[in-house]
Amino acid sequence: MVGQKNMIAMKSNYLIKLLLLVGVAFLFSCEEGEFREPLEKSDAVPQNVSEITFTSLAGAVKMSFTLPDDPNVSHVSVKYETTSGIERVLTSSVYSNSIILDGFADLEEHEIEIYTVSKGNVKSEVITKSVSALEAPIWKVQRELEFPVQFGGFNIEGTNADSSIVSVLIMEKNEFDEFEVSITKSFATALKKIERKIRGLDTSVYVYKVFVMDKWKNSTDTTTIEIKPLFETRMLKENYKYYPLSGDAPQVSNNPVGPEAAFDGRNGWGFVSFTTDKQPELGPHMLTYDVGEEFRLSRWWYQPYPEFGWDPALIQYYYLATLKEFEIYGSTAPSVSGDLDDSWTLMGSFVIEKPSGAGYGKDTPEDIATAEAGLSFEFSPDLPKVRYIRIRCLENFVGGPYFNIGEMEFFGDPR
Repeated sequence: MVGQKNMIAMKSNYLIKLLLLVGVAFLFSCEEGEFREPLEKSDAVPQNVSEITFTSLAGAVKMSFTLPDDPNVSHVSVKYETTSGIERVLTSSVYSNSIILDGFADLEEHEIEIYTVSKGNVKSEVITKSVSALEAPIWKVQRELEFPVQFGGFNIEGTNADSSIVSVLIMEKNEFDEFEVSITKSFATALKKIERKIRGLDTSVYVYKVFVMDKWKNSTDTTTIEIKPLFETRMLKENYKYYPLSGDAPQVSNNPVGPEAAFDGRNGWGFVSFTTDKQPELGPHMLTYDVGEEFRLSRWWYQPYPEFGWDPALIQYYYLATLKEFEIYGSTAPSVSGDLDDSWTLMGSFVIEKPSGAGYGKDTPEDIATAEAGLSFEFSPDLPKVRYIRIRCLENFVGGPYFNIGEMEFFGDPR
């Protein structure tokens, strides 16, 4: 029992720290405002609402009512406690006939007090009712959470059907061998699709405790998971080779280096691979590379070419021939015909979007910093081993089939 109390206290303490970092204002606050005397001094007790009905919702109850025919009524109030014990008083003006009572995390009945308040700040007689909600979003989220193992880490995946604001809190052991909430691994979201990638781990066995909490401090039970990430390493760039096939697109005519510039450790004009923009009849452009040995592909790192790179004020990465929509194929024995046939396996399809969402030709500092750091694209650990990689551009940022590679690297498991 003591351990359980400690765990609950730990959840509450670290939730505050987490929410400060994620920047989501989950907890209700009361601001002290200027007190104003009611304009009307009538001591008359206002009439209360009537024809009260309730509709149970996910973690909430919708209360509908008929307002009294009383011009002295200022607003309707409902007082109750959430499942976590937080007292709430919700109000509705005379221009509405319903209130959503939220913050419930169980299926039990909860007592609520309903009353009106006059323009002279006089309360009506209280009507007491009992209400119950449907299953709260936190329980649905917890039930749907999955933690698939990946190369160098794991994913946190699930659904949030109600689009409710929830925190998925991951607890790991600290230097005192005690579990505490991890600020870097925990997160808050209101998206229907929950997806988080945890990387940078070795192949050790990691033990975590996981629970879900809402903004009223309602939390689920804590579950324990064990994760053993898959091995990942950077494939040696000195073993990379351009592997020309008949289906590959030629380079631009004035490019002094060619496809090998994609892995020469430099980026900029003269050190970049550009497929030609003069032959649109080729359809989606392709380039093929030999990584040097068979391996299980985990990640492809791509740094686009910086257009106008000679002037930091003009630089554009999400521009012209930069990949926007593309596919990556893998093979251990490609067909000598160069056809994209059964000798190739589709490893993944990807779409690049600007982090800022800004229009074409308007890269923001955030966009530039992201592209300069390089873009990473991950692959399923269930795919077969490959040695040869084919990059196929479906569309670049200007709408054509040609593409650039400023720099690239492959990661995976060659063992």
